[in-house]
Amino acid sequence: MNAQTRMKKLSKSIRYHNKKYYVDNAPEITDEEYNSLYQELLSLEKEYPDLAESDSPTMTVGDDTKVKKDRVKHYHPMLSLSNCFTEQELSKFIRNGVTYSAELKFDGLALGLYYSNGVLTKAVTRGDGIMGEDVTRQASLIEDIPKEIDYKKQLVVRGEVYMSKDVFSAYNDKANKSGGKVFVDARNAAAGTLRAYKPSMVDDRKLNMFAYSSLTTEGSASTHLENLELLSKLGFHVCELGATVKSLEAATSFYKKILNTRDKLPFGIDGVVYKVNDLDVQANMGDTGKYPRWATAYKFPAEEATTVLESIDFQVGRFGSITPVGRLKPVFVGGATVSSVTLHNIADLRKKDIRVGDTIVVKRSGDVIPHVVKPILDLRPSNSEPVEVLDLCPCCGSKLYIHTNNTTIDMVCENHGGCEDQIIGQITNFVSRDAMDIDGIGKELIVKLYKAGLINRGYDIYSLKAEDLMAIDGVEKLSSVNITMSILRSMTTELHRVIYALGIPNTGRRVSKLLANKYMSLDRFCNATVDDMMTIDGIGRIKAESVFEFLSDQDNLGIIEGLDGILSYTTPESVKDGPLRDKRYAVTGTFQYGRSKIKEHLELLGAKVSSGVSSKTTAVIAGDKPGTSKIKKAGDLGVPVVKLSSVLSADLVDKFS
Repeated sequence: MNAQTRMKKLSKSIRYHNKKYYVDNAPEITDEEYNSLYQELLSLEKEYPDLAESDSPTMTVGDDTKVKKDRVKHYHPMLSLSNCFTEQELSKFIRNGVTYSAELKFDGLALGLYYSNGVLTKAVTRGDGIMGEDVTRQASLIEDIPKEIDYKKQLVVRGEVYMSKDVFSAYNDKANKSGGKVFVDARNAAAGTLRAYKPSMVDDRKLNMFAYSSLTTEGSASTHLENLELLSKLGFHVCELGATVKSLEAATSFYKKILNTRDKLPFGIDGVVYKVNDLDVQANMGDTGKYPRWATAYKFPAEEATTVLESIDFQVGRFGSITPVGRLKPVFVGGATVSSVTLHNIADLRKKDIRVGDTIVVKRSGDVIPHVVKPILDLRPSNSEPVEVLDLCPCCGSKLYIHTNNTTIDMVCENHGGCEDQIIGQITNFVSRDAMDIDGIGKELIVKLYKAGLINRGYDIYSLKAEDLMAIDGVEKLSSVNITMSILRSMTTELHRVIYALGIPNTGRRVSKLLANKYMSLDRFCNATVDDMMTIDGIGRIKAESVFEFLSDQDNLGIIEGLDGILSYTTPESVKDGPLRDKRYAVTGTFQYGRSKIKEHLELLGAKVSSGVSSKTTAVIAGDKPGTSKIKKAGDLGVPVVKLSSVLSADLVDKFS
């Protein structure tokens, strides 16, 4: 799709969703999805200014539809805010030494209130910034909006009408039971209520409002903060969770603080607003016609964004399962740039009707693997085609085994010993942190070693020499020495890691630990039966049969026998008699090697590790930036707080020296 066609499709889609949002109060996409489409159009218009439409939705404020009743003109244009999404973008706005007001960006409906001689005369929604909808009768029923104030001159107050989280939840619960209208989110509930034909609904649904700015004819205030103080004295609700900042560092610090506490607030917010405090400076900076140059909104990281699915590749897993992977036009979502996404299963692709070329909604929350929520059908290319099931393995060309049930279509390559992708996957699992934990050997190096004929299975790692590694392109002498040392260290490990490293289907970390606890040695493990394994709490028939089938293969038994002759491993039985037996520790803070490894090695030495601190705690082991609550409780109970290097276990200290 060329740029001009894409821009026209985006404009049409944005106008449609503007109407659903502003007029119908029935949005079909989230704010994040809308913002993503809007930002893409804005970016294309900057790149191709000659192709930008004169009536583009990026040139208008809010709702530019003309179908509403009772539209009135604002005394002063009620503009939108420009947005930034990264600290780098914010740095273009914040200037060190200038005083800014930092405030919450409420997720509600903007409202202009007009007072004359101390009496509320009109309440108007933002609309398109020039004309808005008259909602005076409805607004007069909101308790947070004074009907009369002790201010006899003209006053324009601007604020955000919102519905609290508790009220929204209670309203939707009631609507679900009674068959009434259910709102998508609290913002649309507030908008729908304020613009309802029956003003009495405002009373029933309990709306609130925060005032965030004012325009006076008196001109007595010289700063934005003085205006907020005036509003507070006049009886308006002004949010107290604001601050003044004079540097980028202070601005981002406030942003992070609010981001970390947003879920605890009783109302919805979606970012932080920064405004130049000096009103004379504001006046000199002016506006663009769409938004003021003296203010901007730093939006919270979107958990959802839209982008284009450019292609679909098929990836072969270490057990032969074929998984579709989407290659995306890179998009910033959930605090990271995402360029690929797991598509789970071809049946899921068909159910969601996801196709190459689609504009899709991608979701990523925290460290969760990003996934596709849905395609946006009104932006779909006319020549798109559904994704087809494969017949042959994309790696080795073997005919695939296809299994279909009600929810999945499984494509499996059964050429386990000759499919390169499967072999590479098995070796990668063997050296991983949860298995043999060999540092310095990643997938890229594994591929090179495999192609050089130096390794063909995981246990071949123990045949490598430093000169073998140095012969590989990109491996320096120091790296080869470090990798060799890491290989040697891995030869002393725990039994459950060895079992996990074998790469047995349906056998993850938890099951590997259960098997290690039961059998205590590789020899006894190799003689396990299905019925015996099923006596273990947490292991059912499917898992037991997977292990038994693996152990019935003579090649696999040969691998285990070879490892048994190379490795020295501890068992749960030997841990019971460790040097830290009968000790109990709590761990807090960050560590170079990760907190989980500290816990693992404490347990390996016989200690118990608890999540909290009690009078039974032997000591609290603190790394960098320890948790204040654990440190305080330790002090109250007289429990020692020690750095890792102070733990009286040479074994543990040596491990991390």
